[in-house]
Amino acid sequence: MEISRIVVGIDFSTESEVAAKYAIKIARHTGAEVVLVHAGLVPDTHRPLPLTRTAHEWERLVEQELVATRKRLESMRMRLGSSLPNISHMVINGFADTGLCDAGKQLSADLVITGTHGRTGIKRFLLGSVAERVVRLYNRNVMVARPGAEGIGGGFQRILVPTDFSPHAENALRMALVLGADECHIDVVHCWDTPPELALEWTGSLLDELAAEARQAGAKLLKKHHREGATIRFEEIRAQAVEGIYEHMDKHDYDLVIMGSHGRRGLRRFLLGSVAEVTVRHAPCSTFVVHLQES
Repeated sequence: MEISRIVVGIDFSTESEVAAKYAIKIARHTGAEVVLVHAGLVPDTHRPLPLTRTAHEWERLVEQELVATRKRLESMRMRLGSSLPNISHMVINGFADTGLCDAGKQLSADLVITGTHGRTGIKRFLLGSVAERVVRLYNRNVMVARPGAEGIGGGFQRILVPTDFSPHAENALRMALVLGADECHIDVVHCWDTPPELALEWTGSLLDELAAEARQAGAKLLKKHHREGATIRFEEIRAQAVEGIYEHMDKHDYDLVIMGSHGRRGLRRFLLGSVAEVTVRHAPCSTFVVHLQES
């Protein structure tokens, strides 16, 4: 797996500057190209009818805003990426979420990075954030950036990879090996538990067998994926996926969580459905979501 082009969403907020710094950090580590993208109004150059005075004034204001936006993007590019040879910027017509996804597809970006404003409350719950919608809409890699490790060069030092042993999760581990620093520490965690409706029917011996099976699968996974300088550790946790991941993150200080976009269903792998969007919403560090299309 490789990252050759990164699109990063810019709205000139502190959060989007953090996202840009992560993009540059990853680009320096992987050699990727970075494109700073601002989604907003772009004047229509195809006019079927002459403009009225009011419409002309509106277009003049939009054009002024476009010029100002491009100057701000150029200033950010020079300030943040002066030592990066492959960094550019563009303005795309559209809303923040769909526009960013459109730019990623147009540029064939391997990775789209967006910041998160961390909205809370009923409005955020009902509407979702731009970051969550980008994770949902873009069919390749998406990183939701939070402050913490953006200023540390040379890749990521401590990475958490939740796994359900699916192809999605295996791709996440591959990506962790790409993004990890020369001497990084990667924790691969598998959460499992019995369905509540069957909990009383499972005896201690059956639970021990499930735990042993998880450890065997983890050992096989680590044997398959390794890299010089990377320390990889596997742990199985008896807990539902979301609860287990967060309890584990509370005990450790990670730079990045990398996970697949969907979880496997079924009796033997109790990671029920995708927890990627929930992790994006609540993780204390940046979250990188790998989609299966990247295999």
